[in-house]
Amino acid sequence: MQVDSLQTMQVTAQGIKQELETRRSIIVERPNRIAVRTSTNVMGFDLVCDGKELFTAIAALKKYSVGPAPQGLDELASNPLLGGGSTGMQASIAMQLLVDDPYAQVMKGVQKTELVGTETLDGNVRATHLKFVQDDSDWDLWTAAEGDPDVLKVSADMSKTLAKTAEQLGDKFKNMQMVVTEVFQNWKFNAPLEANAFVFTPAEGMQKTDDLLGGLGGGAQEPSPLLGKPAPAIKLALLDGGDFELAEHADKSIVMVDFWATWCGPCHEQTKVLKGLYPELREGGVTLLAVNSGEDEETVRSFAARSPFPYPVLLDPRDSLSTQFQVSVLPTLVVIDRHGKVMAFEEGLVDGDSLRETLKRAGA
Repeated sequence: MQVDSLQTMQVTAQGIKQELETRRSIIVERPNRIAVRTSTNVMGFDLVCDGKELFTAIAALKKYSVGPAPQGLDELASNPLLGGGSTGMQASIAMQLLVDDPYAQVMKGVQKTELVGTETLDGNVRATHLKFVQDDSDWDLWTAAEGDPDVLKVSADMSKTLAKTAEQLGDKFKNMQMVVTEVFQNWKFNAPLEANAFVFTPAEGMQKTDDLLGGLGGGAQEPSPLLGKPAPAIKLALLDGGDFELAEHADKSIVMVDFWATWCGPCHEQTKVLKGLYPELREGGVTLLAVNSGEDEETVRSFAARSPFPYPVLLDPRDSLSTQFQVSVLPTLVVIDRHGKVMAFEEGLVDGDSLRETLKRAGA
């Protein structure tokens, strides 16, 4: 089986609407061979099983792991990178349809179903529209109305889940909305496969690790391998025109880099902290930069128009700098001293007092 998909995550928070796209190519051969290759913003991953070993690679971490092959597709579908058996969020429903009992898998937790009717997708594709209600989400499914009932589209509204966790996230997130939509194309069954369909080749510079998910918050956090080493070269376009080059600041100022995205709620909170500190940082000779990860200029410019930055915004639409700095979490703050060495690498929210201490250690 082969299929391509485009998943779009639409997030509305604090009156701001943003989208994050994930493209996948999925190839499966029973009993346990699979290749999922993902192209997305910061967190693209490859998962390849050749029937004997399971290879998992995360580009942003520049790391990959090797483990024993699962016995079957049920075990593969429970992999956390494939959604862990869920039909919401980052999961691809394509994997849930490949288990031994796909009906039971998809209907797990469903309280109500509704046949909405027949609709037209993309102007000319006839599709059967079904609606499903669960305790934590509502989702819709469109299948081909003519010929084989291939899955054409899935859309999950995660508002119920977000409402239940609003107390943990804070009142400012209680009205947050998220809709995840996945569109499928090029379904192929029993078609010949390329000879290298299940061959994994690590990208140049990738290192093997025994704790890949640790870098995503699923295990013990390892210090960044960049600490104490010369920072990768920075040369990116500025949102307001021109370029920024780190080399021009050698021996002149400490540079603090904030990796962020418009769709990232915690990034907004970090930005508030940085905006409050900015006059103090500027007075102390610290150059503060906001590096947008993986979004196009129009999206960033629209966001900045509604919520202006008092410091420079850099554009990294292809995540080239995020990859060089091995950024796997947003927000991430990197502090580079006057000699060009990475002195701090902080993942997640950092408060103002902690930032002051970090900058002191860097020589501010």
